[in-house]
Amino acid sequence: MKPHSVFPAVFAAALSAFVAPCVSAAPAKDIFPTPQQVKPAGSQKIPASALSAAAARKYPSIAAACRHFKGKKIAPAGSVNIVFEKDGATLKKRLAAAKVKPREGAYWLNVTPKGIWISAADADGEFYAVQTIARMIDIDGEIACGEVLDWPDVPFRGVVEGYYGDPWHPDARISQYELYGKFKMNTYIYGPKDDKYHHAHWWEPYPKEQAELLRKQIKAATDNHVRFVWAAHVGSIINNPGNADADMKKLVDKFELMYGLGVRAFGVFFDDIFTHNGELQARVCNYVQENFIAKKNDVAPLVMCPSQYNKGWSGGDYLDVLGEKLHPSINVMWTGDSVCTDITEGTVDWVSKRIRRAPYIWWNWPVIDYARSAALCMGRTYGLDPKTKGKIVGMTANPMDKPEASKIGVFGTGCWAWNTGAFDSQRAWKEGFALVYPGVSAKAMYEFSKHNSDLGPNGHGYRKEESVDFLPTLEAAKKELEGGKLSAGTRKALVAEFEKMNAAGRRLAKEMPKANPRLWHELEYWIKGVSMLGEAGEATVEMAGAGTPEKKLEAAGRVAKAFDRIEHYSEARMKRSNEETVIGRKDSNALKVAGLHVTPFVREAFRGEWAKLCRQVGASAGAAASAGGEGSGFVVVTDVPALKSAEPVREEGKFVRLKKFEPFTLAPKQFVGIGLPEGIHGEYVHLRLENKDASKSGAVEVSRDGVKWEKLKTENKGAELEGRLDAGRKIRFFRYVNTSGKPLNIKLEEFKFDVPADAKATSRASMTDGDPFSGYAFSSAATLPAEKGARRTFVLSSDPASVKVEADGSIKIAPPKGKSVTVFEILRAK
Repeated sequence: MKPHSVFPAVFAAALSAFVAPCVSAAPAKDIFPTPQQVKPAGSQKIPASALSAAAARKYPSIAAACRHFKGKKIAPAGSVNIVFEKDGATLKKRLAAAKVKPREGAYWLNVTPKGIWISAADADGEFYAVQTIARMIDIDGEIACGEVLDWPDVPFRGVVEGYYGDPWHPDARISQYELYGKFKMNTYIYGPKDDKYHHAHWWEPYPKEQAELLRKQIKAATDNHVRFVWAAHVGSIINNPGNADADMKKLVDKFELMYGLGVRAFGVFFDDIFTHNGELQARVCNYVQENFIAKKNDVAPLVMCPSQYNKGWSGGDYLDVLGEKLHPSINVMWTGDSVCTDITEGTVDWVSKRIRRAPYIWWNWPVIDYARSAALCMGRTYGLDPKTKGKIVGMTANPMDKPEASKIGVFGTGCWAWNTGAFDSQRAWKEGFALVYPGVSAKAMYEFSKHNSDLGPNGHGYRKEESVDFLPTLEAAKKELEGGKLSAGTRKALVAEFEKMNAAGRRLAKEMPKANPRLWHELEYWIKGVSMLGEAGEATVEMAGAGTPEKKLEAAGRVAKAFDRIEHYSEARMKRSNEETVIGRKDSNALKVAGLHVTPFVREAFRGEWAKLCRQVGASAGAAASAGGEGSGFVVVTDVPALKSAEPVREEGKFVRLKKFEPFTLAPKQFVGIGLPEGIHGEYVHLRLENKDASKSGAVEVSRDGVKWEKLKTENKGAELEGRLDAGRKIRFFRYVNTSGKPLNIKLEEFKFDVPADAKATSRASMTDGDPFSGYAFSSAATLPAEKGARRTFVLSSDPASVKVEADGSIKIAPPKGKSVTVFEILRAK
């Protein structure tokens, strides 16, 4: 069949108007991303088995869809052929009729019982038309008849791997490219901060083994019509302008090496450096453009990330100079009004005027490298303004360090970028789980993810919704509990939601290890944590309705045990993370599950019910616990407003670090430091501030109480300061002070207290402090004496079977072999 003889007749027969129908299994309803224009032919369909064997051989995506259809295998053996019009003549006419400018990736698809025709002006368009056919087969094993005229709203769509931490595994990247190809994303930017051949030693060639791994990944990206953009972070050129000419030549030489590995798209990054020299940055990029990009006939436009990459950090004429001097073909990345934020029409218009071109968006979501807790961003994709359509050239999401878990967010971002006007955030999220994680319960994934979507408090203040469906019930329950009692209806609604959480976790734990072992490896402890939180919630509601102290205590024991398990999951997750960390930063973040609404509600409701139990039995509740209750006790010590929300964390038990990846400025006499809780004292101080004048322009001071300070004698090496502390002095605070008379730009590459590995801020007093979440862990048998005058004794522990209250009121604790038992509270009624 000759395509050119068939297409004119097909084109003439087509209607001039397209509509977006609401027909079952039609492309406009069921295909992601949503096609721009669809004209269905009623409800008529072609079974995939009617396709010719030649069609399946020609298009591997269609063959794969047939081979893996819902666990079955469809064998194309019919007479329906797929005909491709290479010059895209019909597509051009259809686009012209729709008043749409020609663009890469556009296609026209016509499906009839007699044959399927594709018109596209480039290989990407043909590939995307085939993906539309394959995705229809995925749904019901059939292909809906009708016409599709489709094109992307945003030219470059995909991911920038630009977070701090261990880079993705090569196999994980290949899995990503397969996802991008399926859902019409065309861009992957390689920029992991902790790959030294991208960042710290960008000019050095990759070792042979790593180079071959990259070659394999680049080929996989190309096979899926994804541009593998290799970027070099060349801030060192700007920080050492005297070597700029030699370094620019090194940069072109490195790009030539990467070109030899198959890279056909390149980037130059200047993000997170102190020096904002727009003219020099433009000169570096223009040199690459003139001496490398322009000399190749198969390389995509250069993309650069400026040092002032968001409005909040912009100042002076940097962006104006950059826009004026930079070659017009070079794309410029932009994160919005701040580092992590929604992308609005306002921020796009603002930067476009300064850089004299449409920006290339680097969206810092669902990335989690700035979170203070071990959180997940698995919620729906929202915060992207459809009014930016036609005003941006690229939309790339910066993902989590968890590639499989990132897929649902990446999927949503890609769907938005293809068709911004038709994007339905909730639908893409809820229906996307089945497409992104085949073999895993989509319903359970949705239940799990809707409680794991907000990062919690963070230095950038970027928060996301969480537990939205559950929130009205929680708010109603809060008011009723304040009044003293839960209504039957609210109690029933609470239990129903907690049961769904528990059930979702159990189902995922059962089927995910086999269906998607990589995803299970990433999410195991959150999944187990969701189950335990559901159990804790159910038990808390039961406690609220219990009449006798014994029943209340039994329910309270289940709550305590559930939270104790979550704590163990947190420790296990941290241990695994640190064992697997190769070149990234060590992980000390506590596990966060449903941290925005559900966990706080359960904790506060439990505290309230515990206080009622104390009153019921006539026991003292001990020292009143704070409403917040939990916390590490490690604090930031600073007079810099932007740093007060930072939070030191303990790592490996031996270090307390302050994490702040972005640079900041200390004014004269301003300071930043760390404070330790009672019971933990510092042994050593180590600072590396990425400023060669840091040791000359500042000093380290220490204190026992945070009030009286004295200078610490340190060993100084440019940007590095370190000093040992006298253990007998029990130093709990240190700070770095700008002692110069001018502002000092620094970055906390290393900022830590060394502390004894076995030092603990808790004591046996926590068993009677009135806080049912604090406690003391017994790893060996112990007997706690009776209290004189106590009529009855109640014990809240992680393992009630291992704790016995004797007739005389003494308490015997017998932990199982190799395990510990935590006693949270002891109540004695007098």
